[in-house]
This record gives sequence, structure tokens and C-alpha cells, in this order.
Amino acid sequence: MAEPNTNPNTAEGGNEATFTQAEVDTIVAKRLARATKGMPSEEEMNAYKAWKANQQSEADRIKDIEKERDTEKAARLAAEAKVTQFEREKYLTAKGVSADELEFYCFKIGQKVTDTVSFEKAADE
Repeated sequence: MAEPNTNPNTAEGGNEATFTQAEVDTIVAKRLARATKGMPSEEEMNAYKAWKANQQSEADRIKDIEKERDTEKAARLAAEAKVTQFEREKYLTAKGVSADELEFYCFKIGQKVTDTVSFEKAADE
């Protein structure tokens, strides 16, 4: 039994179509052009990869800056707390509080301080 002819390049009489190398190159080039249509070029891909790497390094730089900002903020708040404590101790020393009782009075009076009542006003009471 003979197998059916499934090759679309053959003629009815059984002759196979033949192509020259130039024709094959043209067919392959056209097919490749259709397949790669809309795809970025190698230069575009390299530019994208460089941009993406820059974005990542930029994100790392921002994280480092934020970490440094938070560290500096914590140091500033600690320094402000010390200054406030020294000012309170100075005020109480001027009022005649002994050095032994200074820390206790600063703590107790500090609990009475609010947005409307200053340390000095609370100490005077």
C-alpha cells in the first residue's frame, strides 16, 4: 500500500519542489522577521538591564539614607532628653534641692508636666 503524499511542496505528479540557498535564506529571513517583530533589540535590552540595575542600586541607596536618618533622629532625641534633664536639674539646684534628691524630684515633677503645665510651673507648685 502506498503512503499518501503529505508534503505540501510536492506537485501532483510526485515531483518535489526544490529551492536554491538564496530562496531558503529569504524564507528564513522573512519568518525570523515575523517572529521577532516587536521584540527589543540587543541595545534596548542592554539599556533596560542597566536601567534596572540602577533602579536597584538607587533603592539600596534610599534604604541606607533612611537608616542613617533614623539613627540620627534617635541620637538627636537622646541628646534633647539629656539637655532637658540637665536644664531641669539646673533649675532645681537653683531652687535649693540637694544633689542627692535631684533625680527623684526631677522624676516626680516630670510626671506632672503636660502640654499646658511646664516643668518650672510644676516645680513651683
